[in-house]
Amino acid sequence: MKALKHARFVRSLSKSECRELHQALRKSKSLGERNRIQSVLLSNGGQSVPEIARLLGICSHTVRRAFDRFEGGGVEALREGQHTGRPCKLPP
Repeated sequence: MKALKHARFVRSLSKSECRELHQALRKSKSLGERNRIQSVLLSNGGQSVPEIARLLGICSHTVRRAFDRFEGGGVEALREGQHTGRPCKLPP
């Protein structure tokens, strides 16, 4: 079996972190926030960075940045910050 060159996974999540991430995912109105949360959850489920990027339609760098945010500040760090301008609208 060939080893992945830059294999990276998020650290193991506690049950309370998983619960908090699932709640945040349901409440999220931002596509970026949803992608970050899903990246962490998918990694916890054993998906690799390239697999997550393909599933979510984002680049691998974005997935790794989501991991960095989570590992640096937990679930709260994945939430969308304040932006200027008109907010994006996601269909219900």
